[in-house]
Amino acid sequence: MCMRGLRTLCLLALLLAPGAPSHAQSLAPSERSESSGLTLLDVPFISQSELLCGGAAAAMVMRYWGERGIDSDAFQPLVDPKAGGIRTDALTADLVSRKWNAVAMDGSNDALARELRQGRPVVALIEDHPGTYHYVVVVARNPDGVVFHDPARAPFRVASTAEFDKRWSATNRWMLILTPPSSESESRVEPPAPSEREARVEGCDQQIAEGVRLAQHNDLDGAERTLASAISCPGDAAFRELAGVRILQRRWSEAADLASAALARDRSDQYASKLLATARFVSDDTLGALDAWNIVNEPRIDLIRIDGLTRSRYQVVEHAVGLKTGTTLTRGRLLRARRRLNDLPAGYGTIDFTPLP
Repeated sequence: MCMRGLRTLCLLALLLAPGAPSHAQSLAPSERSESSGLTLLDVPFISQSELLCGGAAAAMVMRYWGERGIDSDAFQPLVDPKAGGIRTDALTADLVSRKWNAVAMDGSNDALARELRQGRPVVALIEDHPGTYHYVVVVARNPDGVVFHDPARAPFRVASTAEFDKRWSATNRWMLILTPPSSESESRVEPPAPSEREARVEGCDQQIAEGVRLAQHNDLDGAERTLASAISCPGDAAFRELAGVRILQRRWSEAADLASAALARDRSDQYASKLLATARFVSDDTLGALDAWNIVNEPRIDLIRIDGLTRSRYQVVEHAVGLKTGTTLTRGRLLRARRRLNDLPAGYGTIDFTPLP
């Protein structure tokens, strides 16, 4: 925002830079592969009531095994307001009292993968914010990404394996294995059969192309499920296209994480860098947005505007800050220009930028 008044300077650099994408990008031919995709466990999604993420997570897994008439409110008596939710020991004990097989443990990535391979979704406790913890249900995992139902937000959220493990390790990787009280849990060791639509989509290139098609037809739920099942594919396309879907859904933090994961696999992916920049800019991380744009040598300064001058000459201030049209704006150049502006005598101000489509 420009500040106006006596002895106040404000410089605004207008930039020619990409805006948010209007649709998902098509799969590049070089990224096609015939590898099979990731199987998602067909866990019904249940949103949580206040402080009941643990109850919602447990109810999702119970419904996966065929339980009916169960939702998060069934666990309301377990809520400890001082703890901000349901304690892990209380949740486990309640499930055991319901005659379910509930085993809580300090887990590992190998243990998580093993349970998912056997068709058993896993309740995990992760750090939501510093000092605040949250129950989720993991429905798929591979070395690159984790797919989970978040009862406070949405189903089929995707995080890079590194990001998920960082949040999970804050709870010593607490995990809960929940299976029915009968022998049904022993007989059901394979993931449920894919839906008819999913069965038709075979191979990585078909999966990702189908996800793009669904996004272009505004079926974002279908697109996210299809693309999430493709994160085991080689290359970065599945992460990149899913980041594009998250942009369309305005889920900025997830978009940034997925775009970062795509760039970790292919640093030269220009579309992924622009998605990352868009997500960061909308989240008010302007310096981080510049870092992402700079990967593809963007954005270039198109116009410099200085407002609020009273006695200082325009050219003197313009020369002092050292920014030039036609050059790429970087984090270092922006910070240096801000410092130079504030070093000018008899004035103070700020420098910001606005991306133009």
